[in-house]
Amino acid sequence: METLYSARNLKIVFYGGSQSVLDAMQQKNQAQFPRLQALYISPPFVSISDEEQHVLIDRINAFKPHLISVCLGCPKQEKWMASMKGKVNGLMIGL
Repeated sequence: METLYSARNLKIVFYGGSQSVLDAMQQKNQAQFPRLQALYISPPFVSISDEEQHVLIDRINAFKPHLISVCLGCPKQEKWMASMKGKVNGLMIGL
């Protein structure tokens, strides 16, 4: 897997989950896949304003991800991905 990430310079966004879970995931990924380029985002559990949504979209797009792993639970992640269609650049996958 390390070869796949490093050879293709894939960038992944992990969107969803608590900050403590994402911190643990980041540490494990850095140890196992040191060249993995990843952005970890723990969204708030409350609705965010349009302005905050634009900041989030800009942050994701500035990273230029190939893959966006969305882990919000059903049906929240499907609704989020549908609302982001055409706004974020990257393949979104609900997990």
